[in-house]
Amino acid sequence: MPAEQILERLMREYGDSAFRMCYLYLKDYYLAEDATQETFIKAMKSYDSFLHNSNEKTWLIRIAINSCKNIMRTKWFRFPMMNVDDQQYIADDHSIEEVVKKDSSSNLSYFNAWGNNSSS
Repeated sequence: MPAEQILERLMREYGDSAFRMCYLYLKDYYLAEDATQETFIKAMKSYDSFLHNSNEKTWLIRIAINSCKNIMRTKWFRFPMMNVDDQQYIADDHSIEEVVKKDSSSNLSYFNAWGNNSSS
């Protein structure tokens, strides 16, 4: 099977799962998109060496997690930590748009509260 067809199939079957995992790690929509893209680039480069000892999804998710960890190692990666309720909300099967909307409003509340505390 040509590389383009393999990539399209992997993205179609596992793209949403990879993105969700990246979003859980990074807590930022755009960084999660970047990590997901990096995941599929790495997967295509190493697909020939994939031994099929595990499921493709397991293999891709591990690549996604490693891509997220690489992003999190950078110095500029600074975000408030997610609380347990937020993690459960994401783990439930909400649409990506709902998760991003909730995340944006909670980050805004956090930064507003932080700004008010620092002015006192």
